Amino acid sequence: MEIEASQIKFGGGKVLLFDLLDYLYKTNQNAKVWIESKTIYKEIQQKYNSYFDLQHTTQLATLFRYMKRRENVLFFCSIPPLVKCTKSLVYFHNLHYAKLFSERLYYLRNKQFRVFLKVYFYHLWIFLFKGNCDSWGCQIKDIADRLERVYNLQPLLLPFYSLPVIQISEKKFDFCYVSYPYPHKNHETLLDGIDKLAQKRFFTIALTIPKEEQFAGLLDRIDEINKKHHHKIISNVGFIDRNEVFKLYCMSRFLIFPSTLETLGIPLIEAYHCGLKVLSSDLDFSYASIGNVVTFDPSNENSISKIMENALNGLYDDIKQDALIPNRIEDIISLVKKDN
Repeated sequence: MEIEASQIKFGGGKVLLFDLLDYLYKTNQNAKVWIESKTIYKEIQQKYNSYFDLQHTTQLATLFRYMKRRENVLFFCSIPPLVKCTKSLVYFHNLHYAKLFSERLYYLRNKQFRVFLKVYFYHLWIFLFKGNCDSWGCQIKDIADRLERVYNLQPLLLPFYSLPVIQISEKKFDFCYVSYPYPHKNHETLLDGIDKLAQKRFFTIALTIPKEEQFAGLLDRIDEINKKHHHKIISNVGFIDRNEVFKLYCMSRFLIFPSTLETLGIPLIEAYHCGLKVLSSDLDFSYASIGNVVTFDPSNENSISKIMENALNGLYDDIKQDALIPNRIEDIISLVKKDN
């Protein structure tokens, strides 16, 4: 089988890709993997000791491959090929490409013209060539419903993830939020809620914001809050790999997750399996991921502050949560792998 992952560069798509490769590696199933990012290419080489048939590619080369008839291909970047590919699957996990036209106008209203053109271009691509694969798959029902409304597709529900290795650790942090600081990850509102709660309570929280110039505003805000309240409320550990993420979960009591846009709440599932109580946005992905999830309004720092205070006061200690999403990774592979 082939895995087209040329557009995967970081974030949730990268996490999913490595979860897939982990499973293939552990179950001794090889694949040809197309990667454009030099960083991810090197990471795959180092982690799997050249186990996979790893191919470095470019945007132009990817376009030519998408015009070539193939079979047994997993198109992992939400985009179908330009010609018919048999026994192949498009795995859709980019919510931006499943927006209605009225939702896409948001980019124009906010003068994000390049984003609008990109999203519109890929919307047209998907609409014109959606029939070129035998199957489409996605992670949750909300995405499936969107694909049906926008493209008249009926994708299979094929969520997958890797379970963390549980480590017994001393609880160093009351809360943690493991997330790259995309705008929809909502760090600014979370920091406002933290600032508000710190006026009443002592607590600690760990964040994973890369220590880079582009995030200087968030990093300065963290320093400002810590100085204002005269102790290190927020520990920003910077970018960390998956193993360190699981260690961080095991060192925390609660996951606070104020994201406003997710296709699948993988961090919620991972945190649950590490023993954390999950506090998340009052949005569909939270209810689809965790049973009895504790929710708040992610647009309101007062709501975030209140939920965190309630957690510190023990109001959610007796709530029994559970993971609701099955792991269907083998179903994905069976749809595209070659017959023996």
